[in-house]
Amino acid sequence: MTITLLRLSLTSTRGTFHHGATALNGIPLTVCGLVSPDLRILTERRGHAVCQECDRAHEVLTASRCEPERRFVEGADPRAAGHFQLPNLLRAYCGKTLGAPAMAGAKSCRPCVSLLDRIENFQRHTGYQYPHVSAIARAVSSQDGPFSLKTETPDDLGLLF
Repeated sequence: MTITLLRLSLTSTRGTFHHGATALNGIPLTVCGLVSPDLRILTERRGHAVCQECDRAHEVLTASRCEPERRFVEGADPRAAGHFQLPNLLRAYCGKTLGAPAMAGAKSCRPCVSLLDRIENFQRHTGYQYPHVSAIARAVSSQDGPFSLKTETPDDLGLLF
């Protein structure tokens, strides 16, 4: 089951808007992990900047399918970490501009893996599943070992459940 992502913000007229949904316990939750009872749904965009992490996660979540292709940053050393490509863009999950495909043995960029981890946490707390995201997580785990970087999640902070 998939979800339509909501635009959420702490203010109605300015600031940053985030993509998110209502968690299983009824508290609004953003993809980037921001949790606040003051988050409200935005029906129109009025002078709000977009949270960059939520924007990149939105690209992953709204793609019909995406493959866990790793690429190097443009002009990077071949021994550098591989970055996960956003669907149909030459940008990585971490926001960097990409160049050549990475070799099979390259490790994954930690910020790219961190965003994937946040998306997995978002899925768990909202109850919605994106099959292609789970497939990417399995592929990353098989290439790099367990991919969880133990990022602080709302659950770790005692904000959910």
